[in-house]
Amino acid sequence: MPSIEDIWADMKLDAKPKPATTGGGDLGKLSQKSGMAKKDSNKDVVETAELKVSVMNAKSVPGRGLMTMAATLSGGKDTEEDMQEGLDREIQLMTSSDQSQRRGALSRLLTLANDANCPPAVQRQAFQGLHVEVVKLVSDPVERLRDSALRVILAFLDALDAPSLGCALPLLLPTLLHRVGSLPPVEPAEEVRLLCMLVISRVLSLFGRRMGDYIDALDSICRSAFNDSHPLVRLEAGNIVSMLCRTLKVKMQQIVRVVPSRAGEDKHYRYGDMILALKPSLKHKHAKVRVAAVEALKACMLCGEKNLEVIEDLVCWQQPNVIPVWHFFNGGVYEDGQLVKPEERETQHNYLAILAADTSPSVRGCFLRMLADWMSSMHDRWDHESRLLPYLLNGLCDEVADIRAEAHACMERLGAVHEDEKENNDRDKQELRDFREYGHRSPAELNSAERWAARAQEPPFTQRPRLGARMVVRNNFKRLVPTLIRELNCWQSRTRRMSGQLLYYLTLYAEHWITCEGHVMLQAFIKSAQSSILMEREGDPEGADLLAQATRCAEALGMFVDPALWLPLLLPTVSGATDADVEQRAGCIAILSALCKGCSRSWLSQHADTIIHSLTQGPSDSPLVTSLLAQAAGSVATACRPLSADLQRSLSGFVLSLQVRAWKAGARVLPPPRDTEDKERYAGLVARGRDWKGVQLACWEALEAQGGGFGGVSAASLVALQAEGLLLGCDGSLPWLEVLLRQADISRVPATAISTALSLLEARVRGGGGPAEAAEALGLASLVLSD
Repeated sequence: MPSIEDIWADMKLDAKPKPATTGGGDLGKLSQKSGMAKKDSNKDVVETAELKVSVMNAKSVPGRGLMTMAATLSGGKDTEEDMQEGLDREIQLMTSSDQSQRRGALSRLLTLANDANCPPAVQRQAFQGLHVEVVKLVSDPVERLRDSALRVILAFLDALDAPSLGCALPLLLPTLLHRVGSLPPVEPAEEVRLLCMLVISRVLSLFGRRMGDYIDALDSICRSAFNDSHPLVRLEAGNIVSMLCRTLKVKMQQIVRVVPSRAGEDKHYRYGDMILALKPSLKHKHAKVRVAAVEALKACMLCGEKNLEVIEDLVCWQQPNVIPVWHFFNGGVYEDGQLVKPEERETQHNYLAILAADTSPSVRGCFLRMLADWMSSMHDRWDHESRLLPYLLNGLCDEVADIRAEAHACMERLGAVHEDEKENNDRDKQELRDFREYGHRSPAELNSAERWAARAQEPPFTQRPRLGARMVVRNNFKRLVPTLIRELNCWQSRTRRMSGQLLYYLTLYAEHWITCEGHVMLQAFIKSAQSSILMEREGDPEGADLLAQATRCAEALGMFVDPALWLPLLLPTVSGATDADVEQRAGCIAILSALCKGCSRSWLSQHADTIIHSLTQGPSDSPLVTSLLAQAAGSVATACRPLSADLQRSLSGFVLSLQVRAWKAGARVLPPPRDTEDKERYAGLVARGRDWKGVQLACWEALEAQGGGFGGVSAASLVALQAEGLLLGCDGSLPWLEVLLRQADISRVPATAISTALSLLEARVRGGGGPAEAAEALGLASLVLSD
């Protein structure tokens, strides 16, 4: 028998592949179809439609050595001479210059490997005796023969155990490295390259740690496969890398090269170079390939212990005060003895941001699980928590409900790991000890628990996040807020919307720990509300969504921050004491309304009189400001219910005074109609201030909100019950009487109030205001008397 070196030399001489053919289809699931063979030995090939592989009828080919050997063993006549004779005959056919004989030998060997009734001893002896010739045919010039040889190897890998197959590794791995381990690969056919990757995957799953001696070959093959044009080759390469990281973790941590630098020597690890090779697959057009690349990226990162440079490269981070030297030279700079021009440099991408915004839900879900694994299992996870956390929280803003639930589950899992972490800082350790052992609760903690209990269920937040998850967000909150606040007022609507969503969820997790940054956040919310109101008034349809986002963030801030901290920042502008324009004042009022809606009654009721006083001090001729004032009054009444009698009367009188303004401006239909057309026209905060009719609708809703806190009565009943006090506090003008009496439930108005109203109407008739005013007063008096 020739030596392995001689065989390998012959293989290199014979490895002259022909150009890739244009035919062929998908390998699919590597299914094997049987075909009918013709008697002519030169035409015994049946070409399948989808596999591009030769399937031959072994019985029609002369020299059936394998079949004879199998029949002899199954019949009990297992002489070594017969077996060796059959193997020698097959070796002669595999080394024949006639490709039809080589096809026939491979077909018989494939039939033997796939035969479930064949004795394992026959399969084992056939493979051990013929594996050298089969591996040589992997480099055959004929594409179909290379395809068939690899399928034979796959069949034996499925049929035999690892000890029976170990003899082929010293020859199989170098051969595969030669075929697919270079750029561009020597193997021209995509289907054959896929078969090579399938063989490697199967070998790695069988031999596991024994493949450590071939780690260099596997490394080269995988890095070449990640640049392959066939998507399934990249997919299988990702699976192989994941297996390598699980079974050969120590080998993946090896230093493969040392590059001198100004700071000393930069050590490059095997897993780091593998990540550089798989990065293009993270942007592949096939979602399955991207999922496999994400899984491989996760496994590679979990192998390393010093991942700072890799993480910075993935997020495309650079120091803000450092500018690369090539930015100053348009003609390029010399690197490693070669001139590199700016247009020749590779474009840097933030791959984590690309994955977070991927169009496929499966990729986004896999990406979130990868982040959770990194942040809970990576060796230096503490160094990268602030960089990775925003991408994980961004999953809570996903448009798919399952992805949002996945992100929430990942945060809960990360919180559980943080609670059990032994290396927590002293503050977290003390808080965990107080929370678990002593049940200590601060006033702010008690308020947070109460607000979560009273909060409407909003999946995936069906309950309050666990303590560990809140600690993780709290520890990184100050690092994230400045950037989000800056992007909250970006000129691009999509950026503003995404930053607002992320800031909202950060607020829910950080709870009362946002107090230190509360004033900065509040100013950003006000500015965002002002610009959104201006956008909507100019006809931009995105303005309403951005305004709703700003008020939603403000409502979350109001849940956890004491009103004594944010009221001094808002009330001067709300009351009109500053020189703010309409949009600025409207933005402050909208944010105040949202803050009151989120705040707890125990906190807000202490400041109810101050808020109501500020609202009543700033009447405006703008329907927008007037409608927002009415909505703010309704929010205060709802949040502070039940109000005291004096505050209730003062607030009702303020809302009626706003209706009087609308009445004088021409909106004289009371109570305002609420048909479908009006609901669509006046849907939204700014839409209510589009005209004075919308102001009347906003005021009516504010009266209904006050009635809910006044024993659950309707707006008409509320006005009727307070009619006497309201009549005494009004100026007695006809618009006041019109607004009051046309909305009140006359049947519930006290007799003294009716008497007072009739006296005022009589004074209007006799007051000399003209025939029109006298007629209007008489009509209103008849309406009161008829009811």
